[in-house]
Amino acid sequence: MANISKRILILALFGALISAYLVYHHVNVVGGYNLGQSLCNVSSSFNCDDVARSKYSSFLGQPVASFGLFYFLIAALSTSKLNLISFSSLLGLIPSALLLFLSIFVIKKFCLFCMLLDLVLISIVFLSYKYFKRSELLKDFYSLLKPSFIILSLLAALFSFSLPSLLKEHVFEKALNESEINKLYEKWHLENQVDLKVDCDGAGDSKDYCKGPSNAKVTITEFSDFQCPFCKLAARHVAQLQKQRPESVRVVFKNFPLDVQCNDLFKTAPHELACQAAILARCAGAQGKFWPYHDSLFSLDYLDWKIENLLSLSTKLGLDDKEMNSCVSNKNVLLRTKKDVNLGNKIGISSTPSIFVNGKKVSLGRLDQLEKLVDKILEVEN
Repeated sequence: MANISKRILILALFGALISAYLVYHHVNVVGGYNLGQSLCNVSSSFNCDDVARSKYSSFLGQPVASFGLFYFLIAALSTSKLNLISFSSLLGLIPSALLLFLSIFVIKKFCLFCMLLDLVLISIVFLSYKYFKRSELLKDFYSLLKPSFIILSLLAALFSFSLPSLLKEHVFEKALNESEINKLYEKWHLENQVDLKVDCDGAGDSKDYCKGPSNAKVTITEFSDFQCPFCKLAARHVAQLQKQRPESVRVVFKNFPLDVQCNDLFKTAPHELACQAAILARCAGAQGKFWPYHDSLFSLDYLDWKIENLLSLSTKLGLDDKEMNSCVSNKNVLLRTKKDVNLGNKIGISSTPSIFVNGKKVSLGRLDQLEKLVDKILEVEN
């Protein structure tokens, strides 16, 4: 029995470690603090970021992983009571099975670390199930209620459910302090300036879609993919930034769909509707509604990315269907979209969003740094 308890202790601590990482991952992704793909994104189906962004990743305002963290910490504290461990782990299979059901049939995405956590839980069940005695549950429970266990349990609960706010305040928000922004500014300042071929005043298919005055001291150029979740977050930050500094900041949108239809460097299409969305947005722009269409595309939940939903946006925005159909079938629109993509490939863009400020690439650790960087540029280079 002692050997079994040791194995369960190791599994419980391993489960707590994975759960803590998933809490970190949830705060990171949902808070919009990262711009790159997470470690456990291996395909369009096995994508931890998409799972974290679903509404099912939270419960009662807390990441679901916080509840897992609390369970595994309590399990680690009570490994001497195999009867209780067996009972609680069997109960734990219920929410685990529910979350798996949601992943398969609703979200249609899978989180590898969540699946690993399920495996840990099943292993604990396997090791402890033969010690389950329903008649002795209350007796074992009362014998566990010692002051030391109660205090440690309260500390485990405090840690598990305060971890998201602790991470936000002491890890992610730290990236906004003055020294970090100064480093970011120096790195940006030393970057080579790139000719991004910006043409906000062109006619017809040739123009870039821009927002803000032509004499703005700061021009933010986004190479973006409408189907990219991080681009969605970036677009919101950039829009708010420009809105708050309407005289000082101009935003330029460049298409960089991760789609074989538009981008010859891809052999498969990570975002199979991204090119079509880029074309539709440009066609909406031909009727003077690029930015409303841009915002509508980025407002779609990833589960709603279906061609019929993209087309329905035209009707919602009051666009002329005949003009849209004619524009979409115009090969020049696809060629203009590919022009942005070819430029991006030429200057070494490999992911989205890629953000340039005054023609210099910005390497952000988190999105809120862009606002601080822009303010720094306006202050120093005024």
